[in-house]
Amino acid sequence: MGIIDAIGEYPHDGRFYLLEEITDRAGFFVVDGLPVYGVIAKGHRSTAPVRTALLELNTRIDLLPIRNGKETTVQTFDLIRMTIIPDQREADAFFTLCRDHAKGSSDLTLREFFFAASKLFRQKSAQGKRNAIGLFGELTVMDLGSKHGVDLSGGWQKVGADSKYDFSFDDCNIEVKTTTRREMIALIKHAQLFNEDRNILCFCRIEKSPVGTTLNELSQKLKDGNVCFTTLESRLALARELLAIEDADLNTPYKLVGITFYECEDINPFLEVSDRVASLSYEYDLSGLPTIAFSEALSPS
Repeated sequence: MGIIDAIGEYPHDGRFYLLEEITDRAGFFVVDGLPVYGVIAKGHRSTAPVRTALLELNTRIDLLPIRNGKETTVQTFDLIRMTIIPDQREADAFFTLCRDHAKGSSDLTLREFFFAASKLFRQKSAQGKRNAIGLFGELTVMDLGSKHGVDLSGGWQKVGADSKYDFSFDDCNIEVKTTTRREMIALIKHAQLFNEDRNILCFCRIEKSPVGTTLNELSQKLKDGNVCFTTLESRLALARELLAIEDADLNTPYKLVGITFYECEDINPFLEVSDRVASLSYEYDLSGLPTIAFSEALSPS
C-alpha cells in the first residue's frame, strides 16, 4: 500500500492519528486526510504560524495523538503539515526527507528545514521543468566520483537554478554538457567557461537503452552508496531536481557511451573577445581536443 492510500484510510475528524513513529521524539501523523510531521517541542517559545504553497509550520501545539485507535497522553509538538493532498512523488519525498531530519542527519532546526523543504513543494505552474538528460549527466559525474571515493554532491547546484556552474569547489568548477547525439558537439556559453576561474568542461554522451539505468535508479544508487548525498542539505537538493522531472523521464533508461574532461584554458577557441560583445554562444566540436583524466580535474592546478 502506498503512502497516499494509507493516509486515506484514516477518519476526517480533526484528530491526530499516529501514522509512523520515526524516533521517540518524532513521527508522522494524519489529520483530516493530510500528512503531518511532528517533533516534540523543545523550550517554551512559540512562533507565529508560517504557510507556503503546500506546507504550514506550527510550533508548540498540544496534541492528544491516537495510537492504534486509542488516545495517548497530551504532548506539545512542533508541526509541519502538508496543506493539500500531495501526489505520490511529493509524499515520498516529504516522508523521506522528514525521516532524515528526525534521525539527526543535519543541524537544520525544524524552522530551517521547513523553509528548505518548502522550496521543493511549489505549485506546479511555478516549479518549472528540469532537463532529464542534463540531470542524468550530472549524476553520472557524481557516480564516477563515488567510484573514486570522492563526494561531489557538496559542490553541486550550490545556489540551485541560479548556479553559474553545475559543480563549484574551492579549486575549480565543473560544467557538465550531456547529449544523446553521436557528434562531440557541445553548446557553449563563452563567458561562462572561459574566464578567470579554473573551469573544467565535462562532456557526457548517453543513449537510450533497454539495458541502461533510469534517473530513479541512478539517484537511488547514489543515495545508497554512502559516498554522495550523505547530508540532508544535499538530499534536499537532489529531491528538488527530481521533483522537477516529468514522471516518464524519470523511468527512461540510458547507458553511458563516453565521458571526457577538458581543462577550459587549454581549449579556448577565442583568446580575445571584444568588450563590445555582450554575449557569445556557439556549438563547439570537441573531437580531437586535449582531454584530462578525472583525477586531474579534481587536483589543484
